[in-house]
Amino acid sequence: MSAWDESGDPCGCGAPAPGGDAPPENRPGLPAVAYRIGTHPTFLARMLRRIPRRRLDDEGRDLPTLAALTTRRVDDPAIALLDAWAAAADVLTFYQERIANEGFLRTATERRSVRELGRALGYELKPGVAATAYLELTVDTAPGSPEAVAVPAGMAVQSVPVERALPQTFETSSAFIAHAGWNELRPRLTRPQALDTVASSVRLEGRVEVARGAWVCIVTGTGAEVRAVPRQVEGVEHDDVRKTTLLRLASGSAATAAPSAAAPRGVVSSVRTDLAAWVGTMLRESWSERDLQAMLALQGWSARDLVAAVAEARRAGEEGTENLSPSIAAAPGVYLFPVRAGPFGHNAPRWNTLPVSMRYPKASADGTVVEGGDPKNDPPFPESWDGTTEPGITIASQGTVVAGTSTPPRKPYLTSHGVDFFAERVLSEAVAGTMVLLERTDGGTATPAGAASASGTAGMVAAYRVDTAVEASLSDFALSARCTGLAVTPVDGSAAAVALGTFKLRSTTLHAGGRPVRLAREPLLDPVGAGTAEESRVTLDTLSIGLSPGQPLSLSGPRADLPGVDGAEIAVLREAVHQDGLTTLHLEAPLAYRYLRGTLKINANTVRATHGETAREALGSGDGSAAHQAFALRRAPLTHLPAPAAGGAASTLEVWVNEVRWEPAPTLFGLGPADERYQVRTAEDGYARVVFGDGEMGARLPTGAENVHAVYRVGVGAAGMVPAGSLVLMQTRPLGIREVTNPLPASGAEDPEALDDAREHAPLSVLTLDRIVSLRDYEDFAAAFAGVGKARAARLWDGAREIVHLTVADAFGGEVGPGAPLREALQGAVERLRDPAPAFVLDTFRPAAFDLAATLLTDPRRDSEAVEAAARRAVLEAFSFRRRGFGQPVTAAEVVAVLQDVPGVAAVDLDALHLSGASPGAAAPPDAVLPAAAARMRGKTVVRAELLLVNPAGVALAVRPEGAP
Repeated sequence: MSAWDESGDPCGCGAPAPGGDAPPENRPGLPAVAYRIGTHPTFLARMLRRIPRRRLDDEGRDLPTLAALTTRRVDDPAIALLDAWAAAADVLTFYQERIANEGFLRTATERRSVRELGRALGYELKPGVAATAYLELTVDTAPGSPEAVAVPAGMAVQSVPVERALPQTFETSSAFIAHAGWNELRPRLTRPQALDTVASSVRLEGRVEVARGAWVCIVTGTGAEVRAVPRQVEGVEHDDVRKTTLLRLASGSAATAAPSAAAPRGVVSSVRTDLAAWVGTMLRESWSERDLQAMLALQGWSARDLVAAVAEARRAGEEGTENLSPSIAAAPGVYLFPVRAGPFGHNAPRWNTLPVSMRYPKASADGTVVEGGDPKNDPPFPESWDGTTEPGITIASQGTVVAGTSTPPRKPYLTSHGVDFFAERVLSEAVAGTMVLLERTDGGTATPAGAASASGTAGMVAAYRVDTAVEASLSDFALSARCTGLAVTPVDGSAAAVALGTFKLRSTTLHAGGRPVRLAREPLLDPVGAGTAEESRVTLDTLSIGLSPGQPLSLSGPRADLPGVDGAEIAVLREAVHQDGLTTLHLEAPLAYRYLRGTLKINANTVRATHGETAREALGSGDGSAAHQAFALRRAPLTHLPAPAAGGAASTLEVWVNEVRWEPAPTLFGLGPADERYQVRTAEDGYARVVFGDGEMGARLPTGAENVHAVYRVGVGAAGMVPAGSLVLMQTRPLGIREVTNPLPASGAEDPEALDDAREHAPLSVLTLDRIVSLRDYEDFAAAFAGVGKARAARLWDGAREIVHLTVADAFGGEVGPGAPLREALQGAVERLRDPAPAFVLDTFRPAAFDLAATLLTDPRRDSEAVEAAARRAVLEAFSFRRRGFGQPVTAAEVVAVLQDVPGVAAVDLDALHLSGASPGAAAPPDAVLPAAAARMRGKTVVRAELLLVNPAGVALAVRPEGAP
């Protein structure tokens, strides 16, 4: 059968094609190639037309013809023969057209055709990727159980199957040491109350009786940075439930506490030291996990002993006030002053009420006071202690007589007794090392001299440390008493103090017996997670040693932003830092959810596991005389895992020949005769074949009996997408592991590549050519990467640099969060091939959903329920993951068009269209456009792109047959 010629003669007989037949023409982009030159009717018609035609040989002589055959009845043997040949030609051209279609990637329908065409471009159909799950292990805490349990790589855990599904096996990806103390880590629920000299209140531990109007002193800092600010109590509130006492402090000017310097990081030292003595140093410093482990190794301490010592030290520091020494006036804290007294002489009688003989005794010529002397020379009380001549508390009333003077100077107590001033009585509570407050109640102005002061409602107050306390009998100010004398220095180191002489005799009150009280720990009620101060770090309520960078952490608990909804996620540890006896976990990426602090649980016994069951088998015997020897694996499908390689997947197959491991190669082409490598080809039945070299391109197998062995895993694709909480059956249980579960559903799987996807992805390997430069290159490379279902690249600017932002979703429409193997593999592959000039950010999307309600006017001749079901399917398909893009909005016109296109729908009335969770109200019209944000910058932060899909539970369709009321 000849082909069409340029004249349009289909059979070469010179006759025009019946019915105006024309050669097949194929415009670009068609889903199939038209390649048939005819069908049964056209072939039969052409042969019938040639029956009466005259034919000549090369010399012009007539050839025999069938001109005499005039019948055209189909039951005639000759015509029946032509009919049979027409049928044969019809069949041949049908398969010829099918073969032609199989020669083009767009039109091929056979998987093998697509595979071979892809290989011609250097592209292998994606074999599928195994799902990844995170296993949360619980170590037994019963007495006698081991504290640490070694979990080997390859520990198998099987799922409890759901309805119409088979159990799936997952195996741990790496060896892991699980600790009983990591079963349930909790965030810090309380914190030490911050010492703030300007605070409006302080909360004390226990029930503390403090009178309204009493004074307290807030001390902050150490050494030269000490600040001591007295504050007056304005109100007292006892909380019997929390067993605390709240002191409300009066407002007023007060010295602001100097900010405490950040604790320096610890220095690892090989000098031998005692653990108990070193714990105090550790509590004051910040230690990274690496430095702390080095210190433990050098000193020979165990982590358990250190944790116990730190816990004991923290308990000792939080004991009741009875264990707090009163002789630490410079230590930070809050001090109460239960003893109140006046200075000696504050209750002296008024000076002008004394007898004249006491005010003006005479003095002898040699300077000694003589009773009955001249009342105008050197009296024992030469000046009044009232009025403008009122002395300070450091000066006695009587002076030392000096010859030739009429007014002897007053003598300081420091000169005569070695103290600064005396109290009016014996104060057993005022001992060396304690703190006292001096309060001047007449509103006098302070004279700077070196201590801190504060102005309260009563006047001026300053804090001093008692250096010396002595008892002595005094006779002065017309009084006699046994008193306590105090030598003091300012507590505050700010050089803004009050001179002792500023405190006057009658207007000063002494508050003594200063003792520190324990501050109540402040409850931490703020949530943890996204949008909080602890978004990328979480401080635990204990010291946890041994956590290493890159370790996955499982977080779960009720969410703070969605009451009644539990959240769970996996975070990756970047660094563990230890300070104040607590551990702070710094995370690789911010948390996705916001959790209630009191119920959040963190499990650090979390290990990654992948879908697939290990199989071991002998493939066969090598034959050195055979080229391209091949063996088929007995089980399928071969497990592939995400990897930062071309295509994004790496086989789990290991081939051992004579106990030597041979390495895989993407192709045998280019290998040398001594290269011990092999190629893996997947057949159309899903079974993999291992192909070895021929001695020229790749080494031949050495001859031997059953000397070729394989170790591989079986399981791939959607079967491994098990739900959360289903991986609970340990096939091998290490001693000490009580239970296991997966807090999150498995993710990251992909089935072997479908034909439609292969047609789209195969040319991408030629477009990128192992380099990524343009935004299209980023999208093409990611789209062809195993496990990726959708990708979108955008160019952003943060004000200082250009950023290429790549948004991806997995093959099943799931998020590809931090720590996901697919994300790590894609990140590594892109980094090796991309242009290094712009910064690169790989991110996942933000899911968004919308609800709709519509009334459908349907053809009354059709089943309304069937029309409603078809309309629902159309909406779910049109606005599904496969049909929508990142940042693509939804319009009311789109929704109406999708519903209107359903067979049986005569008209559509869109009643509601809004984002899920919004409550526009019954009378509100449907939104014309539901926006979906693309990736963008907000300050220096990248805001992820949105993927707006229909909420399957939010589609409300009402059906009303046309003509119905």
